[in-house]
Amino acid sequence: EQLKESKKALRWSQANLPHGGHARTFENLQPLPYLAEAIETARAFSAREGPKCLVLIGPVGIGKSHLLEAICRKNLVNSYSARYEVTADWLVRLRHSFDADADEDLYELLAWYQKFDLLALDDLGLEKVTDWATERLTAVIDERIRNGLRLAIASNSTEEEIQNTLGTRLSSRLFGANPELASSKVVVIQGQDYRRNRPGGTW
Repeated sequence: EQLKESKKALRWSQANLPHGGHARTFENLQPLPYLAEAIETARAFSAREGPKCLVLIGPVGIGKSHLLEAICRKNLVNSYSARYEVTADWLVRLRHSFDADADEDLYELLAWYQKFDLLALDDLGLEKVTDWATERLTAVIDERIRNGLRLAIASNSTEEEIQNTLGTRLSSRLFGANPELASSKVVVIQGQDYRRNRPGGTW
């Protein structure tokens, strides 16, 4: 029992869930009509149904980050490991591994991230676009999809914008043209600012 509790505590401590405010779960997500498909798909993804990559697309404040955190928390509750990252912050950590005083090796760090049952990348497309960032993002996403590892992504960018800024290879991985062969499920959310519709006006 002690070992079980120790592993549980480690899973939660390594999840890197957003701090401050209240925990964002499926239970406290306001079921606005425009979120219906996204909620249903996110719940199915959390139940390990359908493709192992979920992509949520929509404007700022639509509820994507809430869904991403809810997915991570559901995985943790079900005894799976999960890691939540804001994409820009995650790339900063990877770049820092090249610094002379860095205590992390890039390839060891990447291997550590790939050990998580679920990797959740929030705000994809808002990071500073460089060849290095594009290469790292593409490599990590491509590896997880090829190896059947679970991946959840939220982005304010459209498919065309992601293709123009991050490249065709990454875009084709996230937006499969043939739905019968697609390795990912894409949900486009359109509606009003979720935070303004939510009781209290913010999260």
